[in-house]
Amino acid sequence: MDPAGKADHSLTTLHLWWICAGYIYGVGFEPRFWLWRLLFSRWLSLSGDLWGLWLVVLSLS
Repeated sequence: MDPAGKADHSLTTLHLWWICAGYIYGVGFEPRFWLWRLLFSRWLSLSGDLWGLWLVVLSLS
């Protein structure tokens, strides 16, 4: 949420994408097409999840 109390839907959508990418990597599925490999890579998922965690830490302080 932003300081006004409104939800940021685009950021939430990105965060859900990163969670799904981490889950897809975690179960061992590996897409064949190079674009899907890039979008569901573990590094993209990890960086997005860490960024989301950082935003939560900032909002709590």
